[in-house]
Amino acid sequence: MARASRSPDGSHSSPIRGAARWLLMRLRPLAAPFLLRFQARMGTAIQQSGLSDDITRLTGGLSADIARLTSQIEAVAHAISHMQRSVERLETRGEIASDRFEALRLGIPDLRVTTRRIEEAIAHEAQRLTLVQEAMCRVELPLVTRVEEIGRMTAQLVERDRVPAMAAQVEEIQRLTAQLVERDRAPAMAAQVEEIQRLTSELVNRNTDLPLAAAVAGIERMTAKLVNRNAIPLPEGDFAVRSPHGYVIVPGFDIGLVVYLAEGDGHEIGTVAVLVSLLDAGDTAVDIGAHVGMMAMPMARRIGASGLLYAFEPSPETAARLRRTLAFNGLDGQVRVVEQAVGDQPGQALLHFGSNTSTNSLLPAPGTAGGAGVTVEVVRLDAAIPAGLPVAVVKMDVEGAELGVLAGMPRLLAENPDLIVVAEYDNAHLRRSSQTAQAWLGAFAVAGLDTALAIGDRDGICHRVTAQDLAALDGTVNLVLARGAAPRLARLRMG
Repeated sequence: MARASRSPDGSHSSPIRGAARWLLMRLRPLAAPFLLRFQARMGTAIQQSGLSDDITRLTGGLSADIARLTSQIEAVAHAISHMQRSVERLETRGEIASDRFEALRLGIPDLRVTTRRIEEAIAHEAQRLTLVQEAMCRVELPLVTRVEEIGRMTAQLVERDRVPAMAAQVEEIQRLTAQLVERDRAPAMAAQVEEIQRLTSELVNRNTDLPLAAAVAGIERMTAKLVNRNAIPLPEGDFAVRSPHGYVIVPGFDIGLVVYLAEGDGHEIGTVAVLVSLLDAGDTAVDIGAHVGMMAMPMARRIGASGLLYAFEPSPETAARLRRTLAFNGLDGQVRVVEQAVGDQPGQALLHFGSNTSTNSLLPAPGTAGGAGVTVEVVRLDAAIPAGLPVAVVKMDVEGAELGVLAGMPRLLAENPDLIVVAEYDNAHLRRSSQTAQAWLGAFAVAGLDTALAIGDRDGICHRVTAQDLAALDGTVNLVLARGAAPRLARLRMG
């Protein structure tokens, strides 16, 4: 047995005991004070930003991480205390069993490494929290004065009785509102801007002077854009961009998509209106090419918690953002994300990268070597959707691979004769696959979907189209494809 050495005053000395005291001294100031300090900073940031409802999920995750790390610190401190008590008991007996002594001695370096790692993790969380705080503060304060000034001037306009005297003030409101719209971010302004919209609506209704009415309508459009123009930078490099249906998580490297969504007009609002009108609470629907959730969100909100949406997104990076979008908006419970492409044959295929993440395709882009992409799994829709499950709507945005999807869903169409497909059509896609408008539309007709309706991009009004109409099309249009007698077609607004 190895005996413990004694110090000059006769007491036992131990490297373990000294190391344990050193670690406890390091850990005590880290646990409670650190957490309290960050909770205070987080509360201040949220109060100043005015984004309490929208930022709750962002900061909640950081709070949970810090709480988890603090719990780990407490566990390490408990382990060190237990080791110290064990050493003291052994030293009291005047001897230390070699095997236990060796185990305790070897445990100290491990605990030091663990402590350092926890400290580094907490420092990382602190940096993330600071970035969110700085982002919220940076976009909030400079806009308050301007919005208040717009509100004051609009209120003055409403109080006046004569239209001609209002022109100069309306021009000034337009100038100030345009300055706000030109800024990159405008959080916490929604309530004040909505008040501006209400007051300018009063102006339009009280006055018959057409130039002034048009000017005030312009103010309303700009302020509506301002309400929706929120882009919150996230610590991971992504952005949470506000849309009419919730926040969308967008990869920071796809700057074109960030700018497009931050403009605040809404993504394909006519098609969204059609999809929502075709769905009921409790329905099952399919979103093929779900991307980051711009269509999946309104579809999921429409079918509600009793419904089910299958969202297919083959790109791993994009699917990760889709899951975050759904979780952030509380919709992950009714959406099943399937990280696969949909086609006519199961297996693997190369998903070619497009000019942005929304244009990735199983077809190579014109003028490219065809090698830039990622290998993904491909599944037939009939294999992915359980047999016998009623499906109301299938939305396709697959950048030219529509006929492959159609060829893989004959059972689904047979079981659901009133199923409605909403698909994107673009002659540029057909040229990539050497198809014609006649053959493309004819394939859907052969499958029983013999009625084709073009959807108005902004208003959602539908009108019948032929293959000849589509062949002459310059650009992209979304189509409703269904059996002519499908009952839900009666819900659409026809032009």
